[in-house]
Amino acid sequence: MIGILLENKTAAEAAEKIMLLKTRLKSFNFNFGDIAPILLTDNGGEFSNASAFENDEGGNLETHLFYCEPNSPYEKPDIEKNHTLFRDIVPKGCSFDDFSQETVDLIFSHVNAVKRKQFNGKSAYEILPFWKDSEHTVLEAAIRLYQVEAYEGDVHKLVEKVEIYDLQGVHCFILDNGSLVPDSDVKECDCAYVNGSGKPLNWEKIPLFAIKYNERETPLIKKVKTLQDGINVMLSDFENNMQEDARNTILVLKNYDGTNLGEFRRNLATYGAVKVRCDGDANGGVESLEIEVNSANYKAILEIFKKSLIENAMGYDAKDDRLSGNPNQMNIQSMYSDIDLDANDMETELQAAFEEILWFVNAHLANTGKGNFEGEGVNVVFNRDMLMNETEVIANCQASVGILSDETIIGQHPWVDDVQEELERLKKQKEEQENEFEQRGYDPFEKQPQNIGGGESKNEE
Repeated sequence: MIGILLENKTAAEAAEKIMLLKTRLKSFNFNFGDIAPILLTDNGGEFSNASAFENDEGGNLETHLFYCEPNSPYEKPDIEKNHTLFRDIVPKGCSFDDFSQETVDLIFSHVNAVKRKQFNGKSAYEILPFWKDSEHTVLEAAIRLYQVEAYEGDVHKLVEKVEIYDLQGVHCFILDNGSLVPDSDVKECDCAYVNGSGKPLNWEKIPLFAIKYNERETPLIKKVKTLQDGINVMLSDFENNMQEDARNTILVLKNYDGTNLGEFRRNLATYGAVKVRCDGDANGGVESLEIEVNSANYKAILEIFKKSLIENAMGYDAKDDRLSGNPNQMNIQSMYSDIDLDANDMETELQAAFEEILWFVNAHLANTGKGNFEGEGVNVVFNRDMLMNETEVIANCQASVGILSDETIIGQHPWVDDVQEELERLKKQKEEQENEFEQRGYDPFEKQPQNIGGGESKNEE
């Protein structure tokens, strides 16, 4: 994330600064629209000139600007997260009057340095992909920035290293006071992706693979984190309100024999007792007024949060009424429908990643003389597990005998993992039964002796 300092917060100034940014990116052969295909902002006046943000220098549309609803920070959670990190450094109420652009750059450098779960424990700028197309299918370059420990004599320090990945290989630098200096610790051959016959070689593609959760590249945690945070807040508030403290227990004092309420609270905490007095007919005492916590309200809100969490995560509710008793297969499938759709999206993206990996596998096999496997079909199979009513499924299999082939029926049976192996077992079992009948001399067409009158049958000689 970057920050641009506005002196006057006008639409004209914002348009000028964003155009300077686009020109700067163009000088490095990067298009603003490829890096930011979508812009989200609030309804501030400085963003009112939408065309300045959406169009390039020639007036051609290169990105899309969307205005969020008022008081709806959840519509741009990533920006709000960075805003929170920014406020950790610059608390609310702090004046920006003495800030320069260099100050803002330093602040956002610290913000970008925070390691995050969505980047597998890496910081936002540790890996930066640059795509050739707006669909993010062809990787043009990538930058990795990371820190290593080093020593100068006995002095410990952290060295920031930069690796740039492109079609010419890996270019290694050291980030020193904002400038890139070639890394002297890296040999020339180390800048190639592979070594073949003692010579550095590069691939025709950049050997980095993007495994995306979906085509929108939206991680699951974005959909559910704010909802889970809301659940945690409600549970915490409910627990706090259920505990007795000065906010939900009011003590009514009658003829209190003390000076101030602070002394009363201290005596109560220290001795567990307080002194009261009686004036004539007015008896002293201490009574309490309890503020009742309406747990039904908390329960209703929690139920709304939980349902929203399940829907946004495309999950299922294990306590759903449709699972009670003996659920049929249709109910189970309907509960798993969202998970199935989500799995379809993941499977599509994983399939694309495996295709990229297979390109490198085929190229490596061809380069090492193992053969040309380009064009060979490869099936990537993704297994899915789902609850089922086994009794119902087995009954359907039995009812399909004579209608479908044995292979199809066995393939649908819930206890079978390998269809071909099960068919071989059945064939072997049938052969063993036939051999056993032959050894006994059993003839199914031979007339069997009849026992008449309940007596024992006798053979006459």
